[in-house]
Amino acid sequence: MMKKIAVGVALAVWGSSVAAQMVGVGRVGALAGVYDFDFEFSAGGVSANESSSELSVGLLTGYTVAWETFFADLALEYQTVDGDDTADFDRTDILVSVGAFLPADFSASIGYRFGYQGDGAFDDDFYNETGPFVGVGFPSFGVGGDWTVSTSAAVNFTELEFPNNATADFFGISGRAAVSKPGMPHAFGLRLQQFSDDEDGFDLTETYGHLFYQYNFLAMGG
Repeated sequence: MMKKIAVGVALAVWGSSVAAQMVGVGRVGALAGVYDFDFEFSAGGVSANESSSELSVGLLTGYTVAWETFFADLALEYQTVDGDDTADFDRTDILVSVGAFLPADFSASIGYRFGYQGDGAFDDDFYNETGPFVGVGFPSFGVGGDWTVSTSAAVNFTELEFPNNATADFFGISGRAAVSKPGMPHAFGLRLQQFSDDEDGFDLTETYGHLFYQYNFLAMGG
């Protein structure tokens, strides 16, 4: 839920109030970390087992519009994993969500993910992944003087569709923590995501662990 971080940083920088007017906040950033892949298959006397841990780097961007206690967000993320044959791909995600800022500095959102995994941006020759997610943002807290930590978590209920039209349910959990400083448009943090499917004869788990940097800018309001 980078939208909460983006809005919070922008409001601290420009002194705007979500409750007073409509505010639009843009963001751009980069991420780097590790992608971990684990796959097991067994059916009809045939079995396979593959696992890999590879370097993953990427870019992120997005735009949030907030008005009074509500917000809407559009995010675009791209990353590449340069590994062996079992973990060499590009990943593109489009995430659309709406939500509300709740009392005591909580927030809640619902959204939909469009994911593409293949050989290039928006390529799905590995598979495409679509489905809803539900997120919550937790109260921020101060650390190390003027720095503030923001945290959030989400649950994903997506479906994989492979090139042969086979499908599999994919369940995902994710969490983020970011630090920022009032008066500065920068945020630094860590995010973890894990997606898994465990059916008879088929077990697939993908885990992403990234450090990220994000620059937030006020695109409307102020």
